[in-house]
This record gives sequence, structure tokens and C-alpha cells, in this order.
Amino acid sequence: MDKENGALDSLYTLYKQASKSSILNAYEETFKNLYYSLQSVDEELKHIRDTHSNDALDLDSLQNRQYLIKKLYRKYGGSYMSLMESKKNIMDKIDRIIHRQDVFDKLEKEKEESFAAYMKLANELSVKRKAVFSLLESKVMEHCKDLMLENARFKISCTEKKPSSNGIDEIEFLVSMNPGQDFSSLSVSASGGELSRLMLALKVVFQASNGIETIIFDEIDTGVSGKVALAMGAKMKALSNKYQVLCITHLASVAVMANTHYLVSKKSTFNETITRVQKLDHDQTIQELAVMTSGEASVKAKESMQDLWVKIHG
Repeated sequence: MDKENGALDSLYTLYKQASKSSILNAYEETFKNLYYSLQSVDEELKHIRDTHSNDALDLDSLQNRQYLIKKLYRKYGGSYMSLMESKKNIMDKIDRIIHRQDVFDKLEKEKEESFAAYMKLANELSVKRKAVFSLLESKVMEHCKDLMLENARFKISCTEKKPSSNGIDEIEFLVSMNPGQDFSSLSVSASGGELSRLMLALKVVFQASNGIETIIFDEIDTGVSGKVALAMGAKMKALSNKYQVLCITHLASVAVMANTHYLVSKKSTFNETITRVQKLDHDQTIQELAVMTSGEASVKAKESMQDLWVKIHG
């Protein structure tokens, strides 16, 4: 109606012409009333049209929002709680980015405080470690003498290292095996037999301090024989008074010290290997000890092992 040359324009034109024409002057008031009435209707229609137009826009907006919410639900866990948790995480991340310098400063402060706490504990641990070095050295030396290492000297070296999960101490075991010999690392200064005896001494000291009930020696007598082997066997037998000792050995002079013996043997077929563990009675034990000594269970070898058995066990 309010378009150019529409009904309102036509009424307005008639209204103006009536006000100027003596013929139409009688209709001037009528045209005027009609014009304003029609204008009022036009405005009401515009309002209705705009209202419906806004409703349509609101519906589209709601549908789009519903689609977005469903999409977010699928992406972030499928529930309101998971969606809100994801929102919180994202907002926290945005906040950290916006206030990143504050975050860096806070983390740096926490790092400094944590390092100070670490160094306090690391230094306390270092003091406690160093406090037992002397006692540990004397205990190891005591066992070394029992194992016929009369000239051996044992020392613990402790230097500071880069902080790590086990503290700031770099600990190394140093030994001197002969008179006049400088201390050097255990791994490079001892022969095979000497190393076996030192390892036995260390294992005895450390495991006895750990409150354990069973000690296992797996061929710790490698490289020794004769009196030294007997000394090592005697050391393990003495330990058996306080602990359960399990020893795997190829030396009869070590094995004879045990109260109970098991023979471990293997049998191979075309497609498998079977390991057999057999508990031995006394006669079987003497026989196997004789084989370990001389390679065969001769009468003389068995008599020798029987005499040694009686001497040790009574």
C-alpha cells in the first residue's frame, strides 16, 4: 500500500486536490480520514509482517543452535557434564595463554621451590650415606679376610654428580688387591677369583642389611678352587645359620657344605629341552660330589667325599 503510486499515494493526491477544488471540497475531510485510516492499517500490517519475519529468524537461529549443541555433545563426550568439563579446560587454556607470563612466573617459582626441597633431601641423604661408609668398609674387609683376601683393601668413593632420582652422590667401590697397589675401580682391578670373593663379601653385607630371609648365590665361586673354594663354602654355610641360602655351584668343595642337595640336569630331544631337578639322598649326594671332584664316582673319590662330609657335618 505504501509503494509509489499505491493506494496511500492515490488517497493523498485526492485529498490535496479536494482541498484546492471547489467541486471536491466537500470530500476533503472524507479523503483525509480515509488516508489516515489506511495509513494506520498499513503500519499495523507492517508490524505484523515484521513480527512474523523475526519469528522466522528466531526459529532458524534456534535450529542452528540446536545443531551446534548436538555437534558439541558428540565431540566432547556426549553429556552435559563432559561438555562443561571440556569448556572449563579450554577456558583454562585460553586463560593460560592470555596470562602466560604469570603462568611462567608461577612455574618458575614452583621449580625453584621444588629444587630447593630436592636439594635439602638430597643433602640429607648424602650425609646419611657417608655416615655408614666406614662401617660398610670394615664389614666388607672382615669378610674378605675370611675369604683369604688378606691383602685386599676396600674403599668407597663418593663425588657429587648432576642431580638425579637417586640423589647427588656418584658412588664407586674401589679396591687394592695387593700391597702397594693404588686403589682402582673394582671392575678393573680384580681377577676372576678375586672378583668372585669380593662379590660374595659385598652380597653378604648388603643382603644381611636388607632384612631378607633368603640369599641366592648363582655360581658366585667362578674362578676359584682348593682352599679358597672351601673358604667360600664355609662363608655361605655360616650364613645359613641366619638365612636360607640357595647356592648354584659346580665345585664339590662348595656343595659339600650344604645340608640339602638338588641335582639339576637337562635332556634334549628333537624338538624340546627338559630340565629336571632331583632331590638327592645322602648316598646320591656323595656320589655326585665324587663325580664333581674327579669326573667319576670311583670308590676312592666317594670315600674322600664321605670323609669331608663327616668332617664338616659331623
